[in-house]
Amino acid sequence: MRLQFVERWFAPAPFGGLDLDSRASHSRTSLSFCASGRLRERKLERSRGWFRAVLGLVLLASVCVFVVSSWRWPLVGDASLMHYVIFLLDRGAAPYRDIAEMNMPGSYLAEWAAMHSFGGGELAWRLFDLALCLLATLAMAVIATPVDWAAGVWAGALFLLIHGRDGIQQLGQRDLTLTVCLLCGYAFLFAALRRERTWMALPFGLLAGFAVAVKPTLLPLGPLALLLAAWQLRRTGKPVWRLLLTGAAGLLLCWLCIGYFLWREGAVGVFATTIRDMVAYHAQLGRRGAGYLLLHSFSPLMPLLLGWLFLLAVRPKRPDRCPNWERIHLAVALGIGLLSYLSQGKGYPYQRYPFLAFLLLLLAIDFAAALRERGLTRVVGAGTLAYGVLILATVSAYKAGQADGANLGTVGLLRQDLQALPPADLSGGVQCIDSIVGCTNVLYRMRLVETSLVFYDEFLFGPATMPAVRENRDRFWKDLQRKPPKVIVVTAPLFPDGPDNYAKLALWPQFDSYLRQRYSLLLQRTPNAPVKWWSRIEVPSGYRIYIRNP
Repeated sequence: MRLQFVERWFAPAPFGGLDLDSRASHSRTSLSFCASGRLRERKLERSRGWFRAVLGLVLLASVCVFVVSSWRWPLVGDASLMHYVIFLLDRGAAPYRDIAEMNMPGSYLAEWAAMHSFGGGELAWRLFDLALCLLATLAMAVIATPVDWAAGVWAGALFLLIHGRDGIQQLGQRDLTLTVCLLCGYAFLFAALRRERTWMALPFGLLAGFAVAVKPTLLPLGPLALLLAAWQLRRTGKPVWRLLLTGAAGLLLCWLCIGYFLWREGAVGVFATTIRDMVAYHAQLGRRGAGYLLLHSFSPLMPLLLGWLFLLAVRPKRPDRCPNWERIHLAVALGIGLLSYLSQGKGYPYQRYPFLAFLLLLLAIDFAAALRERGLTRVVGAGTLAYGVLILATVSAYKAGQADGANLGTVGLLRQDLQALPPADLSGGVQCIDSIVGCTNVLYRMRLVETSLVFYDEFLFGPATMPAVRENRDRFWKDLQRKPPKVIVVTAPLFPDGPDNYAKLALWPQFDSYLRQRYSLLLQRTPNAPVKWWSRIEVPSGYRIYIRNP
């Protein structure tokens, strides 16, 4: 018995049903398997590093090509109109009360800050536009940091290049400014949730509130983001009210500052009338069909979007994983950006920027995460990232570089014609009957003040049954009677969907008769040389110059 006990005591202890020799052999096999696994992981990590480096260099080269080729882009489009508004504000005019303008107060404040920080010239505006895109990229990198900060850089660089291929007229657009505000705001909100720094919800509220002051269609975004953050904190057992109240305080503080700005300018009542009449009337004009809007909302990203949907289909499901709150935040922002674009109904490229920015960021995060997985998921992630850099980025940089900033089209010709007039004619007052052709651009370049500050012809030649049209006609007519301008410039088209070839004049017979009786046609110019301010070649619109009779 004692002998059997000793044999059992000193006998090799079993290890998973194996004896000592088998256990040693199993250990050697396990160590060999682990070593080979670590070796494979190191090789994969090394190959992933090389892949990222190659894509990064190509992306950097594309961005540099775009920046160099667009460095001398001129000031045209909506930016020149807003510059002219700020030019008038600096000379004592009040928004809405003196200037019949339909843009929101945030647009004024952003433009004023940019012009007084960077300057009012063309190069200064180019620098401001690039600074906005740099801020967007940094914010995207911060948001994407838990997965891979390089994914944010990828998204930001592609956003810059897509913005560039949209053309010269999109520089510094209002929707670009509010998109950067939203991205920076979410970077602060995510930092507040990640680091439990409640005070970081305050800048989120300020930035989200300012975005609404530029485009009210984004009003739901700030409150929904704060409610979602509160739900997230409650689910994880953390305090809710401090972050919620801090973010709400930021929203309210921003809107109170906007209200104070309007009150100081004596424009609160006029602003309310502008929203009720002018903005509501403008929203009805030039609307596109739902199919056009949906297609053009993501048209530059079609292959990436298809790759993303395929990735979501083949990616392994992990039901044990907790909800990714940051993805939910980005999806909500993406949805509100899309609704904002659709609700405006015009289909202009810059109006899709909030949607495109958050879509790119969400795509980049998922593609970067797929690189860390195996099999088909990794292949799809690598392929879509490579397509974004090797195809989309390079083609966008090439298309942006094809824009011709030297040919100003109507702006250049009209400036030459006005400069050829005697100084006495210009000092007698100039009036533009225009919206987007570029007459106010010329006035800004020449530092001339219009006789009447009714800017948009759509509010003069629309149906007389509309309150916005009646009010602007009355205002414009009183200005004409008070101080008849020496020179009147009439452009050919009616913005945004009216007749061309000066047929808009017949839509307001009173003004048409006044123009024929009191003024003489000096010249009519129809530009022949096309302009190429984006990927398409367009023929600029014509104009007429009238001189007041003696």
